[in-house]
Amino acid sequence: HAFVLLASSSSLAAPGLTQAWTEPTQVGQFALATLTLANFSEADVALYLKSFTGLDTVPQKLTRKFYQATSGNPFFLTEILKSLIERNQLFDPSGLEFRDDIPIPSSISNVLQERFLKTPPLLQTALRYLAASIRSLSEDELAILLKTGRPQLSDILQPLTLQGFVQQEEDLFQLANPSLRQAILEHTPPEQKKKDHQALATLFLQATDKNLYGIA
Repeated sequence: HAFVLLASSSSLAAPGLTQAWTEPTQVGQFALATLTLANFSEADVALYLKSFTGLDTVPQKLTRKFYQATSGNPFFLTEILKSLIERNQLFDPSGLEFRDDIPIPSSISNVLQERFLKTPPLLQTALRYLAASIRSLSEDELAILLKTGRPQLSDILQPLTLQGFVQQEEDLFQLANPSLRQAILEHTPPEQKKKDHQALATLFLQATDKNLYGIA
């Protein structure tokens, strides 16, 4: 599982992290690097919940519920926590303890679709193209698809990268997680999928390297 992290320190410590960093790449004013995570154990989930929320105590029963709902997948766990916080369903009224009746979603797909729908229309379009393509897309290709210039493109890609939707390797962009791709494709109407495929096919036919075709 890959996370895009923004950090000001060269030393980060968290449960379940491996030492698989990519070289930092520049997105606007931020330096971003990708880090591969192993699935969390139940104990790791408890530590992550403390780190994510800033609370000192996590009930074991709650830890187990999150672990069972996500199988320790760091991406799923993070997305579910974000969703619960946005809905004000994670903390009690004091904000100092977890709620007793946290409605942990049973499907990560619903959580991801909800986040996708909350993004502005142009960002949704960028995500749809990345989901429809089975290979990474370059900045130039995304600029053509979105009918925008390179300077404006950074205003699109920067929030998508910082929010964990997209990861970057050099000049290439792709969705950060296969589950996100599946959620976007499931939500996209067939007629819109057809239009996205046609736009990608036209783009790839114009490419100089004919071996880079890829449409989902």
